[in-house]
Amino acid sequence: MGKKVLGVFGGLLMALFLLSAEAGAGAEETEMVDPGGLYLGADLIIAFPGADLRGDFAEVDPGAGWGVKIGYHFPIRLAVEAELGLTGHQVEGEDAGNGFFVVGLRYFPVRLSFSDRPLYPYFRLGIGRYVLVIENVQDGFGRREDLKLTGRGFDAGIGFDFYLEKNVSLEAGLTQRFVKYDDIDFLDSELSKKVRGHMTSLSGGVKYHF
Repeated sequence: MGKKVLGVFGGLLMALFLLSAEAGAGAEETEMVDPGGLYLGADLIIAFPGADLRGDFAEVDPGAGWGVKIGYHFPIRLAVEAELGLTGHQVEGEDAGNGFFVVGLRYFPVRLSFSDRPLYPYFRLGIGRYVLVIENVQDGFGRREDLKLTGRGFDAGIGFDFYLEKNVSLEAGLTQRFVKYDDIDFLDSELSKKVRGHMTSLSGGVKYHF
């Protein structure tokens, strides 16, 4: 089910970018000026674990959560932002949470017009810190404790901003996060090798532009 959702959503976003490549001069006809300045945003996130989190280290189920961001949109159609997010998951019936703090760049290659309102496709790149906490994990001796992994990663994604008015936009995006956890906090355990904690995320939300 998750792969089907990702395929449909990714196909829609790809179609949007193919459309933007053909938009040309017509994309510049909207009367609204290019956005710029400070913005705040909030998203709902659906996350699909990959790599070692699909079973090699722990079978982490897909989950959902939220994200908040603050950024600055430059007049050159480039934005820099900081994003804080958290998604909840299940691991063999126990609760787990995946949190991240990412600093990234967004590039808006073209402006389109949809229902007489501006729509801006974007590409994004980011780097950040990640933490995965699995509650009530049992080791080989029957001891139980919360397990925490921490690490670093980078992400790449596509999406779009659709402006309802000059100060308010809706956003949707597809992001692939490439994460490697290199530290574990669980009883007296040590990691023998880094854990790949890749995540594919769908997000949708709203931003307010000052």
